[in-house]
Amino acid sequence: MTKVDSLRNEIIEKVLCINDTDYLNAINQLVNKQSITAAISTLTKEQQLLLNLSEEDILQNRTISQEELMKKSKAGLKGK
Repeated sequence: MTKVDSLRNEIIEKVLCINDTDYLNAINQLVNKQSITAAISTLTKEQQLLLNLSEEDILQNRTISQEELMKKSKAGLKGK
């Protein structure tokens, strides 16, 4: 288990023992702010590449509709 995992588990154990609603609300606000910041700033290079490729596909009109995708998926499942 990594140091981060150990620390996270330790914090979780402590939070489970807290009964004060105001205290828990304050913790929740801190965690929500961190989650939003972390989600925005933690894309891997591979994720960034995939997003860029997807955007290029959209710009070059290399897309299909949801309906067409479902038809192809069903046909693939039937072996056609």
